[in-house]
Amino acid sequence: MDNISLEIPRHSFTVILGANGSGKSTLLSVASGVLKPFSGHVEILGKPLDYYSRRELARTVSVLPQDTSVRFPFKCGDIVRMGRYPYKRRFHLPSTRDREAVERAMSITDTAPLVDRLITHTSGGEKQRVLIARVLAQETPLIMLDEPTSAMDVKWSLRVLAIMKGLCSKGLKTVLVVMHDINTAVQFCTHLVFLKKGRVFASGTVDEVLKPEILEQVYEAPASIYRPPGFVRPQVIFSPDPDTAG
Repeated sequence: MDNISLEIPRHSFTVILGANGSGKSTLLSVASGVLKPFSGHVEILGKPLDYYSRRELARTVSVLPQDTSVRFPFKCGDIVRMGRYPYKRRFHLPSTRDREAVERAMSITDTAPLVDRLITHTSGGEKQRVLIARVLAQETPLIMLDEPTSAMDVKWSLRVLAIMKGLCSKGLKTVLVVMHDINTAVQFCTHLVFLKKGRVFASGTVDEVLKPEILEQVYEAPASIYRPPGFVRPQVIFSPDPDTAG
């Protein structure tokens, strides 16, 4: 990645999009502090990332990486309770707030029935929901998710994104998500960031940047935008290049 300059509006639901290898996951890793930039700096809520202690950062940013593999047979309830680690005092039992945060997160994600099931005995979609419950139980103002619905069916993909949209709309969270499905993304997000070859090609509200000329340069395919009956937001159609379609 090179020469990235980007500001995520507070309480926005921002989705990072772009072709494979454009730097989406790398950008999220740098923004969350997992990777250090070679130059420049990252600020979170107006404070340089380097100024945060590990515990303070964990109380500010919760992250769901792209790789959600869990190799140890923890119970799903224990996985979600791990989200409360930044608030735990050594040698103290979970507080009432800890228990309520875990119960609320598992209720929202409909993972309460999985509380005693081993995470290694869940489907890919169930595992993602449990890990999203952990993120919610962490109760941070900023949430970063990398392909959070990749293993979910349509019903739960839409529901999880609706949950994130609701948290932003109420002014409770700022959410930054990496996705590939542009048509699903635009139904929920407030802002889009398009990356190309490690740089920000375009960023802004959906209305500002969801344009054929931008999409065609980012994805290198002919693009059209239309609004199906009953849809509040537009949809994108990519068509084959006539010179290569055969």
